[in-house]
Amino acid sequence: MRCGDDAQSADRNTRYDDILAGCPADNALKKLQVKTIRSTPWSVKLANYTKPLVDSIAIFVLLGDENAQKPVRSFITSNREVTKHIHHPDDWKNNGFMPPAAIKEYEDRWDILDE
Repeated sequence: MRCGDDAQSADRNTRYDDILAGCPADNALKKLQVKTIRSTPWSVKLANYTKPLVDSIAIFVLLGDENAQKPVRSFITSNREVTKHIHHPDDWKNNGFMPPAAIKEYEDRWDILDE
């Protein structure tokens, strides 16, 4: 909605996507994943960074702590662009984490939704 698109929460039965968004003139909706945290890094599911989800768009949201005085920060990217930055500790089965340095260049890159 921030970019002028219509947006809605995906149905709870939607397996991978959190938000569906699109321009009113378009026939297709963009499927977006949202990762929201209060402090970094972001936990991620490794399956989101392989086919068929590797081309999905992710919005990483940093809320800050409960008393945060700074505005919410958003980082918008495709999973493909940041796959190589996922840290996967040996004892974590299907999960890893995304460090903030890996996505810093995507802060407020809402234009990526138009691509």
